[in-house]
Amino acid sequence: MNPWKDIWIWIDALPRGRRIIVTAAATVTLWFAVVLMLQLRIDAFDWIHMTLLSLAVAFGAEEGRRMRRELTRGRTHPAPEESPASDIVPPPARRTDRDD
Repeated sequence: MNPWKDIWIWIDALPRGRRIIVTAAATVTLWFAVVLMLQLRIDAFDWIHMTLLSLAVAFGAEEGRRMRRELTRGRTHPAPEESPASDIVPPPARRTDRDD
């Protein structure tokens, strides 16, 4: 399986705005890696490793956001089994002028 094909499929599946952001971030990351490689004289294996690591971090962050959206879709409050009644605290009573 070709990992580059998976990356391009993932980028193509993004909405247009996110695709631009991801492409810009990847471009900046690659330029940063090239400059760092030239300044520190890092060999090609480390450069490839840094590039793949940065893409993996970007992919992981996007997947985490997607999973969080799927888990919370259509839910405005926690399910009863997730929040026992003992954890529910009523809001504080409002003070009025009559309380004085």
